[in-house]
Amino acid sequence: MEKSIETIWENGFLNNQDLIAPRLNEIYNKKSQHIVEVLVKKMENEVVLLFIITFFNLVLGSILAKSFVWGIICALTVIPWIFVAKKQLQAIKHIEFTVNCYDYLKRVREKLKQITMFNFKLSVLSVPIVLTPLLIYTYFNNIDKTFGEIMGNANLGGSNKLIFIFIPVVTILSALFFKIMLRLGNKTAKKIEQIVKDMEELRAV
Repeated sequence: MEKSIETIWENGFLNNQDLIAPRLNEIYNKKSQHIVEVLVKKMENEVVLLFIITFFNLVLGSILAKSFVWGIICALTVIPWIFVAKKQLQAIKHIEFTVNCYDYLKRVREKLKQITMFNFKLSVLSVPIVLTPLLIYTYFNNIDKTFGEIMGNANLGGSNKLIFIFIPVVTILSALFFKIMLRLGNKTAKKIEQIVKDMEELRAV
C-alpha cells in the first residue's frame, strides 16, 4: 500500500507529462509576457525621465551660467540619449513571440546584453566629451588664475592647466560607478536570466 516518493513522482508526473507540459508552457508564457511588459514600461519611463532631465538642464544651465546659450548646450548633452533610448525601446518591442517563450526570452536577453554594453560604453565616453569643453571654457575664462584660485582655495597654487586632470579622473570614477549601478540596478535582466535558466533545467529533465 505504501508508495515511495519516487513511485508517486513516476506515476503522478512522469506518466502524465502530456497534461503537465501544456500547463508549464502556459505558466512560463505568462511569466515571459509579464516580465517583458515590465521591461518595456521601465524603458518608456526612462525616455520620459530623459525629457525631464533635458528641461532641467536647460533651466539650471541658463541660471548658473547666466546665459540661455549655455542652458541649450547643457540640454543638448541629453538629447542624444533620448534618441538612443527610444531606438532601444523599439528594438525590444519589435522582438516577436514566434515560436515559444524560451526562444523569445533568449532573444530579449541577448538584446538586453547588447543594450547594456552599448549604454555602458556610451556613458563612459560621454564624460570626457561633456567635460572637455566645460574645462576649456573654464581655463580660458581664468587664464590668469592658479589652479587653487579656480578651485576656490588660493593656497593650493599650481598651474591652471591642472584642471584638465579632472578628465581622466572623473572618467575612471564614472566607469566604476556605472559598473556598480549595472550590477545593483539591472533587476529585470536578472529575472529574465533566472526564468531562462529555469526553463533550461526543465528542458533537460
